Amino acid sequence: MLTQENSTIASHDPLPESYTIVADRSLLMDFGAAAEEQLGEIESIVLSRQDGWSPEHIETLFRAVHNLKATADFLHLLEIQHSSHLLESLLDETRRGERKFASDLAQLMLWYVDLERSLLQRARAAVEADYVIKRTEGTARFIERLARVKANKLVSTAAPVTDTSEAAFPTNGAESKSPWHEGLRYRKIDPSRLGEAIDLVTEIQAGAKALVSRSREISHADSELNLLLAEIESRADRLEQLGMSMHLEPVRALFKKIARVVWDMSEKLEKTVELHVSGEEVELNRMVLEKLTEPLIHLVRNAVDHGIESPHERERGGKDKAGKLELHARTNQREVTIEVRDDGRGLNLERIKQRAGELGIIASDQELSREEIIELIFHPGMSTAQTVTDISGRGVGMDVVRETALSLSGNVKVDTGNGRGTVVTITLPRVLSKKNVRS
Repeated sequence: MLTQENSTIASHDPLPESYTIVADRSLLMDFGAAAEEQLGEIESIVLSRQDGWSPEHIETLFRAVHNLKATADFLHLLEIQHSSHLLESLLDETRRGERKFASDLAQLMLWYVDLERSLLQRARAAVEADYVIKRTEGTARFIERLARVKANKLVSTAAPVTDTSEAAFPTNGAESKSPWHEGLRYRKIDPSRLGEAIDLVTEIQAGAKALVSRSREISHADSELNLLLAEIESRADRLEQLGMSMHLEPVRALFKKIARVVWDMSEKLEKTVELHVSGEEVELNRMVLEKLTEPLIHLVRNAVDHGIESPHERERGGKDKAGKLELHARTNQREVTIEVRDDGRGLNLERIKQRAGELGIIASDQELSREEIIELIFHPGMSTAQTVTDISGRGVGMDVVRETALSLSGNVKVDTGNGRGTVVTITLPRVLSKKNVRS
């Protein structure tokens, strides 16, 4: 049992090389699910930096970290408890007006989110084994970074959150699926079985509709039967709506993942990017969301890397130092539209045409319209980047964006203007059936 004395030691003394969790599996699963929600809330608040951080935001961050610390203390999750305690102290200074919540502290909060998610995964693995956790290098690195922030030395964050060793932090703070909801209060269903059930619902609904139609043809005068048929038809419609809704999920989780990508890239490239998001409540088929993840991440990486200029270049061009990136989702009766818009330099059409000639995609002297030149960016291997980096330049991306949209019976449209930025619009059918999808 963790005593008050041990708790105090864990908060102030160096962490031991290893420690034992005081929790059974069900208790840890409940904590993990609650922790994921709190970490997601922390991440969302930090990533809303274009609106600034109000005292209410800072108070919410403080309470979330405090709650994580308190429960981790009870469960003897020492690294979570210790890192949360140190960050809580820093946030306490901030909420009391002794420290400004600036970009260095915001970046530290994201490192904290990544670290805690990693530590939770290690705790989950330990509960499945011997309940013993070995101290990670990631915790030590986080504490060092926190000390630099506390001393106001961390004023630039050239290294992104993904700069890790031994996977002490996960690849990205916005992981798509949490394993914590597989505990006693939730049951994981095999996706193939769920898909089969939904298909069966659709078939039953179609059969009921056919039965109602045929029965009415042969029993015009039977009022009682007609009432029964009307009731069956109404329930068949409800069954159809239920079957369709079981496929749907809001785009919110995907947009949060993209927000984290934008933050990390802007820090790495030393650019100031304000992300504006709308339509997070729009729902899409979960298979469509999975297929759209890679293309949308590619589009925002393109926008931040190639589209949005450096602060110095933007000032020379008469623009605000902060670039603007917009991510919108809209829907109507027939289709869903997702739009990625930036206010950067726009596509260099002359360079695109020249590069296409160099790659042999077109003849060097071939005359092309503006729309035909834009179309060249979807050609596999097409890239105007001078060098290959870990972010871009390999000519892989826009062809995948179009291929994904086409595989979902959709399309992609690009509009651009020199110095005015670029808009990429993906349009997809609102209702997706198996015949709409091709592999």
